[in-house]
Amino acid sequence: MSSEEESMKVLDEMFWKRFIKKHWIITIICGAAVIGALIGGILVLLLYIPASEVGGYGAWTFDEFSMGIAILWGLFLILWEILLVVLPTAAFFGILIALLWFRILSEDDKEELKKRDKESKEEKKKWERLRGKKYEGGGGGFSFLLFIGVCIYVFVDGNWLTPFGSLSFSYFIFAYLTTFVWISIIFGIPLVILIILWLSGKFGEKV
Repeated sequence: MSSEEESMKVLDEMFWKRFIKKHWIITIICGAAVIGALIGGILVLLLYIPASEVGGYGAWTFDEFSMGIAILWGLFLILWEILLVVLPTAAFFGILIALLWFRILSEDDKEELKKRDKESKEEKKKWERLRGKKYEGGGGGFSFLLFIGVCIYVFVDGNWLTPFGSLSFSYFIFAYLTTFVWISIIFGIPLVILIILWLSGKFGEKV
């Protein structure tokens, strides 16, 4: 990384730190909304499984599904998630962003955000040209960790050698959800602490 890129990175970090501190209430509201949407999505799934006739109210095993039934089950779930979680969340963030942009942000903040958005797009295009393809964020590490967690869950639950046909599909969904929640708690709490330390200036350079 060149000295110019390093300088831009430091300036960018300083800007976002000041921005978050200045609009800390909005930041907390956004964080709470994201967490609420995630919890809402999980609750919709938990309520949908025992209420859906497709899938035997959660009692079917994998060998009772066909490709058509599996797709139908997934489509109904997606529709409920969109109706009860995605649309309300999108409407909330739309109102919040409009309020932030038209009523809260100063003109200097707006110009700075526009400038950084333009620079971000140019930087992304540069990396795409260098790589020869669009940048794709990595998510394989978390998926692998989640898979290992589910394996541990199934082993501890005493179903390590139980045939798939003897366990309902909802069992594996609940296993994944339980593992996801525990991983989120284990890694989420230290992450929140690090963010607080970063904003307070005790983690990294002070603004």
